[in-house]
Amino acid sequence: MRLARTMILLVILAAPMLPIHAAAQSAWISVQQCESANTHSEEIDCYVEAAAKSRAEVRRTFETTLRDVMNLERQLGDLTRNNGRSLEQWLRTSQSAWLKYSEAQCHVEGQSASMGGSGTDEDDADCRLRLDTSRLAELRATLKLIKENQLPHR
Repeated sequence: MRLARTMILLVILAAPMLPIHAAAQSAWISVQQCESANTHSEEIDCYVEAAAKSRAEVRRTFETTLRDVMNLERQLGDLTRNNGRSLEQWLRTSQSAWLKYSEAQCHVEGQSASMGGSGTDEDDADCRLRLDTSRLAELRATLKLIKENQLPHR
């Protein structure tokens, strides 16, 4: 558990170099709030709530990225196709695979760390915060590339 929190902290410290600074700061604030909970039950509830918020942010960022991909494809047409698939299809495939991976990985971490005991939910939520922060960086980097390619070509 402490290792995962340390990893979140490392991502946050590197945040000025990444396009996720606000999300990382938000995740760290959530972690700090959870750490200062009065009871273990409140701490678990806090982590579960923070994980739900981070997953909602991933969903919103994915939808924004998808919308911009679709706009780029309208602008550039076939130039955005790769191996017969559109950028939209590749992005949807990427998100679907990531969702499956994160679900499985966090289940493994939650079950392994606590063997189904009282810390399972906390470990699972901690994993989700870490993976969501990473996915936000990926989606925002993609969004940045898309926006750069939407500039008028000369």
